[in-house]
Amino acid sequence: MPPSRSSNGLAIAALVVGVLATFFGVLVLPFFLSLPLGGVALGLGIAGRRRAGEVPAAGGNGQATAGMVLGIIGMVLGVLGLVLVLFVIDFDDSAPDGIGGTAPRSTYDLDEGSCFLEDDDVVAEGTITNTTDRTRSYQVVVTFVDNGERVARSSDVVHDVEGGEQADYQVQAGLDGDEIDDCRVFRVNRVT
Repeated sequence: MPPSRSSNGLAIAALVVGVLATFFGVLVLPFFLSLPLGGVALGLGIAGRRRAGEVPAAGGNGQATAGMVLGIIGMVLGVLGLVLVLFVIDFDDSAPDGIGGTAPRSTYDLDEGSCFLEDDDVVAEGTITNTTDRTRSYQVVVTFVDNGERVARSSDVVHDVEGGEQADYQVQAGLDGDEIDDCRVFRVNRVT
């Protein structure tokens, strides 16, 4: 009877988790799962290689190495996905008026209206017009400014604006009105 060969469970786990990390890294929505999965695959791969060196009968050195490589690829894809999301959402100030966000500028018209003090809140209000033929919801993010410096940022979601229709938004910040000298729409995000 041939001698039995034990398996290296750590190496197998590294390979499986590495494959999952890489898989999630290329998907649009769950890409963020590739970061922790890649780290787990890397750790399991290191432990699997160590076990393969200590117990040669266990084998699995190649599986452990493949798991490590796939884990690193998954983490890189996760970081790239995160950078892409942050760049698209937070730093899209390409519109001529400096308003960024996930709602394409061609899908709405914005009247920034006014900024005023109401009770203990500073309020920014205006209107947004849906310039498409479909119902959309928008998040209007307003920055409150004092002496050129941002002191607060708040938002309001305007729900179900019919195509071609206009809706009011009102954004409040619990600040002393004497501290605010301006408010500006910073970003308009598409909610639906």
